[in-house]
Amino acid sequence: MSLRHHGGGPDQEPDAIAPAAAKMAEFPRRFETTGELVALMAALPPDTPVSVAQTVHVDPDLEAGAETVTASIAKVVSLLEPAKSDHAECSTQRPSCRPVTGVELGAVIVAMGGPAPQETYPYQPYESALDALSMGDVISTLAEHARLLSWIADLLGDPLQADAVSSWKSVSEWVDSDDLRKQLDIEARRLRYSCARIAGIREQIAADEIKRLTRRARRGEADGNRDPQ
Repeated sequence: MSLRHHGGGPDQEPDAIAPAAAKMAEFPRRFETTGELVALMAALPPDTPVSVAQTVHVDPDLEAGAETVTASIAKVVSLLEPAKSDHAECSTQRPSCRPVTGVELGAVIVAMGGPAPQETYPYQPYESALDALSMGDVISTLAEHARLLSWIADLLGDPLQADAVSSWKSVSEWVDSDDLRKQLDIEARRLRYSCARIAGIREQIAADEIKRLTRRARRGEADGNRDPQ
């Protein structure tokens, strides 16, 4: 059976959601042993589909420098399932696919000993950028792209800051040729320049958005203050 994630919506049947969601509510979101996972799965309806998250997520409230652990979690998700007579891949454009409620197993980086949060976001910057872009959040998308370029720059040349990536050796540290190391450092600097330019564009977009929202609010106030005819 081919399953695809589905964003939900008016076509999602509440009665189909209830059994799995109700059972999931009886168990902790986070599990640590096979016994806990077996107990959860045994409690769900036997035809409940299971999906595995494609990306590792992170707690958005995780404090910098905190000791972390990658927690295993289970949550209710909406999936697309092909009709019994249709064995093709599902997509939102295939009318023969129907939304079903399933369970997704995933991994979330959380503080040591802390609970698994309800809201998370992708840990890797590229995946986080795609997630933000899918919701039309251009400002966050550009911020994550800049973070990704910064990571790549640190891996190519000498890292400029101590972060998760700079704990690894850079490419230039494995190269014997002084000339090639210099070339790698030049490319790393170019990427950092791109980061700075993207940051500037991001700030301009944010400023334009604030101006647009301000104008809209002022028009709304003006319309509200007009005397009725």
